[in-house]
Amino acid sequence: MSCGSSSTLTVPANAVYAPTALTFSVVTSVPSPPNNATLLAAYSFSATSATSFLLPATLQITYGANSVFATNYSSIQLYLLNNGSWQLLNGTTLNAANFSITNSNVITLGTYAVFAS
Repeated sequence: MSCGSSSTLTVPANAVYAPTALTFSVVTSVPSPPNNATLLAAYSFSATSATSFLLPATLQITYGANSVFATNYSSIQLYLLNNGSWQLLNGTTLNAANFSITNSNVITLGTYAVFAS
């Protein structure tokens, strides 16, 4: 699944019990960012018959060069909105040259956001 050139969710075979349609949307307004961080990009992912995966999926979000002007690249992190609070995702890989962040251990559908401090 690809949201233009800004987001890709790669789901492995047998990651859900039955065929399901995945949907996504760009999120432009989010609840309070963690530590007053700046929102770089956000997407919401959902499915017709699942809220999580049996096997980890890979999420890559490209946040764009213009959104990180004067940002400390090491402060860019990926979060999942969990019950109204942002949960930092461990195991993310930042690719500053391509303006993207990737996590290969995504098991929950929901709203994901890239923030920079």
